[in-house]
Amino acid sequence: MDRNTSVAAAALRVGQNAVEAVLGNLFAILLPLMVLTLIAGGIRNSSQWLVAHGAPTLALVFVLVCGLVFLGLLQSVTPERVRSTDGHIKPSFVLGLVTAIAFVWIYIFAVISYVLLELGWVPYAFKGSAANALPDLADAYLWYFLDLIPLHINQALGWPPDVDLTGGWRGVILTVFRIVIVYQVLKLGKKLLDTRKQETPPAKSA
Repeated sequence: MDRNTSVAAAALRVGQNAVEAVLGNLFAILLPLMVLTLIAGGIRNSSQWLVAHGAPTLALVFVLVCGLVFLGLLQSVTPERVRSTDGHIKPSFVLGLVTAIAFVWIYIFAVISYVLLELGWVPYAFKGSAANALPDLADAYLWYFLDLIPLHINQALGWPPDVDLTGGWRGVILTVFRIVIVYQVLKLGKKLLDTRKQETPPAKSA
């Protein structure tokens, strides 16, 4: 094998490893997103079906039970359970997991607010049609979730919330949402990443 062939083979191996790494990280991000998005969609669709069939109180009980069950399941998410086959914690998987968990909570709280609105217990004012109440509430909770991240994404995009979630019982629900996001979702992500850093051996000094 001549020198040019060796260089080409080495470059091919480097390119193959890079592609595999990118695809592996992409899969690690998308897998929890796809699974938990299905869960969130199931909660949303089931609650909408109950409301449409004249059972908003049952829909409220259903989504609250789903929230409590989901909260309990997340207590079992530990560093040991999220390790890959090589025994390490992938940052890409943690990113996908935390994002997916946040989206589930966004849908849960959006559905809770939607059902309370349908029951006439908590009023919400919408910029658009009330027929889009649930999507608008989900967008609003997404806005307030991004507002917790110190990157000023909402301001940079010039994106105002579709629904004002502050004041009265709306503000109480929003406060509970923020507590869940900060003290469970973001704290879980930090715990997993801190565990990974502790497992990473320090670089050898020259």
